[in-house]
Amino acid sequence: MSRRSKVLSVFGAGAALLIAVPGASALAPSFSLDSGVSITVGVGPDVLTGGPGGSLWVGNDGASTISIINPLTKAVTRTIGSNSHPDGIVFSPLGDTAYVINDNKATVSRINTTTFALTGTVKVGSTPYGLAITPNGRYLYTANSGSKSVSVIDTTTFRVTKTIAVGKSPYDTAVTPSGGYVLVTNYDSKTVSVINTTSNTVSRTITVGTNPYAVVINPSGVAAYVSNDGAASVSVISLSTWRVTRTIAVGKHPWSLSGCHSALGELLPGAGTAWDYLLVPNNSGKSVSVINLTTSAVTQTIGLGVAPNAVSALQSGLCSDGIWVADGVAKKVQKLNFTPGS
Repeated sequence: MSRRSKVLSVFGAGAALLIAVPGASALAPSFSLDSGVSITVGVGPDVLTGGPGGSLWVGNDGASTISIINPLTKAVTRTIGSNSHPDGIVFSPLGDTAYVINDNKATVSRINTTTFALTGTVKVGSTPYGLAITPNGRYLYTANSGSKSVSVIDTTTFRVTKTIAVGKSPYDTAVTPSGGYVLVTNYDSKTVSVINTTSNTVSRTITVGTNPYAVVINPSGVAAYVSNDGAASVSVISLSTWRVTRTIAVGKHPWSLSGCHSALGELLPGAGTAWDYLLVPNNSGKSVSVINLTTSAVTQTIGLGVAPNAVSALQSGLCSDGIWVADGVAKKVQKLNFTPGS
């Protein structure tokens, strides 16, 4: 991953000039728990994701509801009760549609994000969990844990166009920024299946740690990250070689993953949206591990909650907009604040 120097940066008129001062005391960037934020949601929040308009959507598996949070007011603004055990939420590129997995009904629901009306439902494989959408918004890929398969849904017709066999207990899916590949974690196979989206066939299988759970892809397109629930680790996969390049130890039972980039990185020319940090909630470890993606090292372990199981940045991807963590037992969402280094 290409990283840019943060010692000296010169911008255009009216922008900042940052100069390293010899002898000055440097403070490392850090995340900290915002003790003033504790937002009550439904029973068993299992999925958390940044939504359109700067919102935050929480899938409450035990309550079969979705809580929509306004991060500015730190309050639930709406609860949608038309979903059964929501375990995956993604949005269309324009943000006008939400797609939600209902695991115990083996369906995907389509929701209008303006009216919050349910506009369609499609049947997929048994016990679906992970859900991903291609960058152009044309196709959805669902990981069907009980069927050892991935369903491909055409969003224009809202029908399944293909079912792809993968490993045992596929749990999560992620699409590369180019839209060319989908990565699928196979929980009981210790593998990740790579699907070529042109042929919709498995092109390769990558061995990772025990019980791979979540998978996310750096928007830079350089690497994918897999949380290994049974190995207390995160596998880093190079998307150029399709090999595991590093395994990073984290806390017990790491579940979901979320990355973010610093405000400085957002301003620098050519920065794109490459992540600077990866955050990992350790469900049994009652903590969140912070991984610096420059060094691939855990720089912080933040204790919080009873059972943190889902984490997300907002759609901006900025660390400074906060990292949000759902606690599956305490039925609440907490916030981690980011302090830039100096």
